[in-house]
Amino acid sequence: MPIDQQVIFPGSGMDHDSDLSKVKEGDYLSAKNIRQITDSGQTTHAVEPVKGNKRSFTIPPVVAQNKKYRFISDVPLTGAWLFTVTGADGTILYQVNFTGAGFTLNTFASWLRTVLVHPSITNVITTVGTGYVDLELEIQGTTGTEYTLEVSNNNIEIALIAEAIPENLAGEMTEINSYDLNGNLFVWSTRSSTETEKVLPLTLYHLNSTIIAFTTIPNHGLWDGAQIKIEGATKQPTANGTWTIIIFSAPNRIGLKDSIAGPAFTGAETGTISLILPAPSNLGEIGIATHEPNSDTWTYTRLIRTKDWNFNVLKKPDIHMEQNNIELWFGWTDDFNVPRVFYYSGDFRTDGAIEGLNPAGKYTYELLEAETRLFLKDANVKFEFTGQDQAGGNIQSATSHCPL
Repeated sequence: MPIDQQVIFPGSGMDHDSDLSKVKEGDYLSAKNIRQITDSGQTTHAVEPVKGNKRSFTIPPVVAQNKKYRFISDVPLTGAWLFTVTGADGTILYQVNFTGAGFTLNTFASWLRTVLVHPSITNVITTVGTGYVDLELEIQGTTGTEYTLEVSNNNIEIALIAEAIPENLAGEMTEINSYDLNGNLFVWSTRSSTETEKVLPLTLYHLNSTIIAFTTIPNHGLWDGAQIKIEGATKQPTANGTWTIIIFSAPNRIGLKDSIAGPAFTGAETGTISLILPAPSNLGEIGIATHEPNSDTWTYTRLIRTKDWNFNVLKKPDIHMEQNNIELWFGWTDDFNVPRVFYYSGDFRTDGAIEGLNPAGKYTYELLEAETRLFLKDANVKFEFTGQDQAGGNIQSATSHCPL
């Protein structure tokens, strides 16, 4: 007599090409515990899919962060130093000179926290590790503001190990494609910025000046040259609009550049003031999901994340990968950006493609966009006419010699 038992019919399909919202009923994307069953091996009941699929792994959300530089040295530090902090617009925000001899990395970290003091620089954080010091700092009190740090001393190596990510890029990543190679799942994902403005909890009071100016409650925390937007002002409607601001000496006073002051007003102005955030952009990320069969668990590791690749949920990349005894080779194109090629060596670790974080890393953030192009961005070729060959018939030949 047959034993009544549960029979599993694997009838669903893995779908790596569709957006999550468009995956067909019964199909799944990087999931586990997918079963279609009957009640008994002897029944002819219709096959019913089990609902409530569970994700095998999740990609951690993006968190706003400041740039992080790593100073690398295995010898006592000696010599003259010139630190230069430059804003995104090329303006030098701060320079400081220092001369020292034979000081340790701990002394160097303490010195950084001491000398990097300037109204434009806040939240200076140092972390000392074996053979290195990490430095984070915030520009104009805003997380994720772009800047460049330069150091004129050959006794220490400096590497950018984390890009600046502004608040409007924080949030959940979206998978756009994946590639299975030798049992490992490599995932391409992106995060697009949505916000372009951030409302500031400030109350404005008109200030007598040659331009439209305000005192703020509380202190504004803004910086010279910041872009703001004022809406709903009724006492002085000409203040409405988008402005570049001028910072006065007091921490609660701002002026609207190129404005013309009107009559003096008392009391709080109506409306809102917003900070204009950086232009919308995209984050691109490549990671790997590995499966541990004994525990039936998946682990996701980010291999690289950057703002330079311009990944887009509407333009999913076509991917090809290969592996040899030395490295992994990644190639992709989406008919929207330049075709790219990317190499990875060594064990899988967070941001392991960056040479400052992994001895086998091959890239720096400063050159990542250029180094991962499949074709050169600029081809320095010059054509020069040197002569023309004439051979045979009555029609002049058009073969030219052009040295490159």
